[in-house]
Amino acid sequence: MRFTLWIVSLWPGCLHAWQLGQWRGLALAMAFGVALNVALVTTFVWPQWLGMDTPPAVSAAANWLLVLGLWSAGRVWLRRDAPRVAGTKSNGKWEDLDAWFQQAQHEYLKGHWIEAETLLTRVLGENPRDVEARLLLAGVQRRTKRRKEARQVLNELKEDDAARRWLLEIETDLMRIDDVDSELNAKPENEYDSDGELPRAA
Repeated sequence: MRFTLWIVSLWPGCLHAWQLGQWRGLALAMAFGVALNVALVTTFVWPQWLGMDTPPAVSAAANWLLVLGLWSAGRVWLRRDAPRVAGTKSNGKWEDLDAWFQQAQHEYLKGHWIEAETLLTRVLGENPRDVEARLLLAGVQRRTKRRKEARQVLNELKEDDAARRWLLEIETDLMRIDDVDSELNAKPENEYDSDGELPRAA
């Protein structure tokens, strides 16, 4: 697996598009592919392709400089995001994290908020960028009336490119929090319970 990641990392933007689903990574990978093809064509097949007035050596050098520039930019970007792209945990550790997360889901569905949050805290302690764990943690916080904390987690997820596929769920949870806040602001103080929440229907 590590060797495969190393091979794929030679093509700038590929890992960002493949592992993180980032459109910027796809754009960089496509730009690099176009630049590389143009450089190959103008060097080995059709040196006068970009114009008869340009000397073939100058045209080829300019194209290869563009290829090198895009490749260098991709390497810098990859080095900056390496922990997110490739991960630093062993396979056994990832299996443990998956098991903890699945158990947290079961506890969440049973309404065992403390147990679910404890497991999610363990997952996020090992992998702070785990999108699904952060989203589930926001759900636990919302259900335990910690709306401010839940809103903060959800707003951070909205800004994270890795959470794009969960954007609908994030927006839905934020709307639920806004609805509760609006109801609380619209009710007189004497209608709140001791926790500052609306009383539940009997």
